[in-house]
Amino acid sequence: MYKIISFVAYFLLLISSVNYYSMLQSTDELRYLWITLFVLGVLMQMYVNQKLFRRTATKLVYLDILLVLWVIWVPGIVLPYGLSRLLMITVGMIYALIMARKKQALMN
Repeated sequence: MYKIISFVAYFLLLISSVNYYSMLQSTDELRYLWITLFVLGVLMQMYVNQKLFRRTATKLVYLDILLVLWVIWVPGIVLPYGLSRLLMITVGMIYALIMARKKQALMN
């Protein structure tokens, strides 16, 4: 259960960040939608991390702060053809897959 919630939270963080930075250059129509989805992803991740920390007292939950900073900072780098967003989504999805599995293993 927590693996699914955690993975959906990571997915919301990554997708909302990519779409926010993509839309930022052209139009502001959906800016608040992407910000809302980003905040929802952060809240879902906080919920899973709180449950995980109460059960195991692991310091693994602090790595998610680095992901949030990564998601905010990397798309702002100017690279040709949107490579910064591609880099962010690739590293973020690898991180999400690894962390969702680790969290599920710790919760069982």
